[in-house]
Amino acid sequence: MGFLKTLEKSARNFRDERIIKPLIRSRYFQRHLYEEAGALIVELDDHRCAVSIRDQCIGKAIRQEKGWFREETMAVFEATARRGIFVDVGANIGTQTIYALKFGGFERAICFEPHPEHLWILKANMAINDLTDRVTIMEAAAGREPGEARLFLNTLNTGASSLLHDGGSGVAVDVPVVRIEDVMADLGVSPDEIGLVWMDVEGFEGDAIAGWPSMAGLPFCVEYSPAIRRLSNDVFACWKEWAVVHKDGVIWNSMPEFDISKFDRQVDFLFR
Repeated sequence: MGFLKTLEKSARNFRDERIIKPLIRSRYFQRHLYEEAGALIVELDDHRCAVSIRDQCIGKAIRQEKGWFREETMAVFEATARRGIFVDVGANIGTQTIYALKFGGFERAICFEPHPEHLWILKANMAINDLTDRVTIMEAAAGREPGEARLFLNTLNTGASSLLHDGGSGVAVDVPVVRIEDVMADLGVSPDEIGLVWMDVEGFEGDAIAGWPSMAGLPFCVEYSPAIRRLSNDVFACWKEWAVVHKDGVIWNSMPEFDISKFDRQVDFLFR
């Protein structure tokens, strides 16, 4: 068994070093990425990131500021002691998954993403950062029940594309919807193996949470925007503590003090 694992590792290393890395660095790959997904690769200090040239939010921030929500993300990692599997629901192009696997100490990741353009770039980002073998990508939205839904595309801020409201472009695509509970069962992943859940699904959080009952109590970071959809306090009743995410760190509060109706602006919450 040990010999087979060593042989498998050697074969994987040979593939990565002799085939995948040269391909990624080639002009062909970068031209193909540009033509197929409208993306280019940005060289950062400690990793690389493919971004959409059309996206005026995350893509623009990475090109100009060399990162996206990185300090806040690292503060979340420091505030949560658990590691293991990082679950990225609404993974977009994979920025937080890259941070989790390369700099956060997580072993592997499971990503959920339905946006066709994001999926192209997400896969490229896993490849150019040598993370493909450590990531499972589910090409679907997370919801209350499995099925299909219409994703309304926002062409200027692609991360604002939503299952709930028209992004203003008049363009929409039908995407598959899965229950995370079912996916975890199929993958053989238990809640004890999960170190952190990261969720940003543009107002669809209540449905995604409802489709994953065994998630209750896991370390959980979520973006909340009252302009998109208000959530009730009951959605978060299974957690014991909460904090507002800041790049300088988080301050924990007890759940009896939590009242989501008091937040009238977009905020990122951390629960445990």
